[in-house]
Amino acid sequence: MRILFIHDNHKHLGGAETYLFQLMKLLKGRGHSVYFFSIDKNVEARTEDIFVYKEKRKNRLAKHLSYYYLDWGIYKALKNWIKEIKPDVIHLQNIQKCPITLLLAATSSGIPVVYTVHDVGILCLTGLCIKPSGEVCGGGFGVKCVWSGCVSLKGYLYNFLPKIIKKYLIKNRIKLIISPSRAFEKLLGDDGYANVAHIKNFIDIQNCDVDQTKIERGNVLFVGMLEQHKGVYPLMNAFSSVSNKIPSAVLHIVGEGREKEGMTKKANELGFLEKVVFHGKIPKEELATFYQKANLVVFPSVCMENSPYVIREAMASGRPVVASNIGGIPELVVEGETGFLVSVRNPDELTEKILRLLSDWNLAKKMGENARRIAEKDLKANDHLDKILEVYTSLSEK
Repeated sequence: MRILFIHDNHKHLGGAETYLFQLMKLLKGRGHSVYFFSIDKNVEARTEDIFVYKEKRKNRLAKHLSYYYLDWGIYKALKNWIKEIKPDVIHLQNIQKCPITLLLAATSSGIPVVYTVHDVGILCLTGLCIKPSGEVCGGGFGVKCVWSGCVSLKGYLYNFLPKIIKKYLIKNRIKLIISPSRAFEKLLGDDGYANVAHIKNFIDIQNCDVDQTKIERGNVLFVGMLEQHKGVYPLMNAFSSVSNKIPSAVLHIVGEGREKEGMTKKANELGFLEKVVFHGKIPKEELATFYQKANLVVFPSVCMENSPYVIREAMASGRPVVASNIGGIPELVVEGETGFLVSVRNPDELTEKILRLLSDWNLAKKMGENARRIAEKDLKANDHLDKILEVYTSLSEK
């Protein structure tokens, strides 16, 4: 089978790329032909199976029209490449760049199109489903986005027509939307998307070391973007209390983002800067060593998460997780069995659960073992691949 993937990024940025590049590798391993199309401002690449289209320089008006409506250059390039490679199925991943252009080119080809939703951007202009007040939003686009303060009136008017067009194309021309979590499946259904199916994401368990002799007592690991919506400030407040109770505890932070300076300042103000280690962005192949050393993994996100890859990596590595009770996270973290769920933006609960795991080695060990068993049973790569191929086959035969 010949499968064309379309995705915003050709370089690894986060969980969506981890999933996509591993899925492509699995498909190739089964003997399928895999193709990849992406857009970049600075890079152009063209091989037999990869096409990275370099965006043309434009004035302000042309840039606006191409991003929100139609970029004729991208449309023609993708349309012609589809004719050239003749895929049996087109599988969309993240398409935040020029989405209408990509949707029109893909869906006008006569080839069945599948769309995996990795984040809540399909439902929310901010991509967070969190109001400025901190209240969780159920998603959906409308004047409520202005009333809540999520977007300005200008931003709403800019997005009004493109959002309607995009939603129409997805609802009426996409054969199937795949949601990795039940939570997102429900959100999509509530917003009027009927063609949605839930398929769990997977984790490559073979690359995850569960050797518990490598654990460093007191090692608390955070992996993710250093942004406010990832809950970095509730984490800093919580770890201040943890550090006071367990002076040997160390917070290891892997990732980059705009809030690094603010987090450093916060740790300094609260008096535990020497207990925080910023590792920056770590190559994917080196990340396993951080999970091996972790006593526990913390995921304090304050936005609507789908199926976070960090949690699945922690599970496969046999490490317990303390995470926010939001979105699809409760489908991964089993309360009291593989970790703990805490209220969003609640440093006190976060502190309590971190302290409990750091203070009880046997509990942390047992939860990590439970997490690994669940990952081995429910998150198998081949099981996921089988289900994806079933989708491809059923759609290509219609």
